[in-house]
Amino acid sequence: MGRAIVRQGDSLLELINQLLDIAKVRSAIGEPDWRTGDAVAYIRMIAENYQSYASQQRIELTYVPAETSVTMDFVPDYLRKIMRNLLSNALKYTPEYGKIFITTKLSNDNIIIRVADTGVGIAQKDLPHIFEAFFQTDNSSKHLGTGIGLSLVKQIVTNMDGKITVSSDVGIGTVFTVTLPIKHGKGRFEKFLGYADAEAVDTDHISSDNADVELPEGMQEGSSVPSILIVEDNTDVSYYIGTQLKEQYNLFYAKNGEDGLERAGELMPDLIITDLMMPGVDGYELCRQIRSSEILSHIPIIIISAKSTEADRVKGFEVGADAYLYKPFNSDELNIRVTKLLDMRHQLREKYSRAMDEGKEQTVQLAESDQQFLNKLVDIIYSQMSNGEMDTETIASKIFMSRSQLNRKILAITGYNTAAYILRTRMGRAMRMLAKDDITPISDIADKCGFMDYSYFTRIFKQLYKMTPTQYRKRAKV
Repeated sequence: MGRAIVRQGDSLLELINQLLDIAKVRSAIGEPDWRTGDAVAYIRMIAENYQSYASQQRIELTYVPAETSVTMDFVPDYLRKIMRNLLSNALKYTPEYGKIFITTKLSNDNIIIRVADTGVGIAQKDLPHIFEAFFQTDNSSKHLGTGIGLSLVKQIVTNMDGKITVSSDVGIGTVFTVTLPIKHGKGRFEKFLGYADAEAVDTDHISSDNADVELPEGMQEGSSVPSILIVEDNTDVSYYIGTQLKEQYNLFYAKNGEDGLERAGELMPDLIITDLMMPGVDGYELCRQIRSSEILSHIPIIIISAKSTEADRVKGFEVGADAYLYKPFNSDELNIRVTKLLDMRHQLREKYSRAMDEGKEQTVQLAESDQQFLNKLVDIIYSQMSNGEMDTETIASKIFMSRSQLNRKILAITGYNTAAYILRTRMGRAMRMLAKDDITPISDIADKCGFMDYSYFTRIFKQLYKMTPTQYRKRAKV
């Protein structure tokens, strides 16, 4: 009984909100928020919110744009409401094993959006009235419709200087066609960067088609620009995410979770952005494997997903994500999250490297996985000191990493490359031994720390600590 009351209350609230929307559009209260942006990418992310729900209903929902990207003037809130209502209607009236097709194409300075379904269809006598407020077809009573949504869509389309038409055959399906001009007036509008869809549909699984689009990647080696790996099975969404970040970062792409894990091991990126719903290894499993990997565990992860429930978000953090954004995402928020996460890693590296210069690295609080890795690495370095095998290849093999992986991992945590970190670790041990032991000859301490050449040890010690080993030992006694 209680749930029924809640459902009825929610339905009433939605009806009131849609009536207010119609009144607002009709009376032009407030200026529409016109923006310029990529309508194809935005429609793609809106459609993605409905794909898993459609899959649960055994309905195939597919979006096939004729153009990979269409830059146009539009009102984001209006376009979202158009797509939401058309897709909701299509899902209501399409039976199991039916299909819903969304297409977009450019034609004579217009974008043509079609939403076609293989549903129950609309009788010819009802078609002239389908956009009238409160009008319901004979099928409406089966689906508890209010007759408000399509009236709102009509008003919105008209307000955007467009037009909407419908064609339908009973038992075959329905096609809604929306035509919108690419350019609105002569003005220039602020760039649209996307925003979270508060009315996103709950989703559990996604099946998306991928256009064969070449995604431009960054430099493989030698770049000081932070690198980001984007793991997304939808090429259009990958492309859109990349367009929001490409000016500042070195971007790489993976088409699914399995590919993402492989590329992460090869590239050792500074940050990973991943979708959740991917075939095979999904985003949750990707996060789990990254966090359990000694090689990759330090890398920050941002999830961008159409899964919009609080439980989904909490699960994302449980498996190791550092941030969770909903599709369609706010590009300003994405950029801020990326910047903050990379800044945090940079600041921690700076703090650790300064502490290591002073022999106080133990005072810096690292993530547990990072500290465990460094503890293991230091134990290996100490064990190698006694036999003089201090080359990075040997140490990397003992920690089961390639030399380049070890170098990137150490650099990401400490700010030092492998050779510099090994040298600092040996010198740090020598410094502590000098402070505690004023009897053992300094040459013997140098030898215990893997320095066979005493003059080299003295020279490097003075370069790092601005005093000789003898001066440091005397100073440590005071």
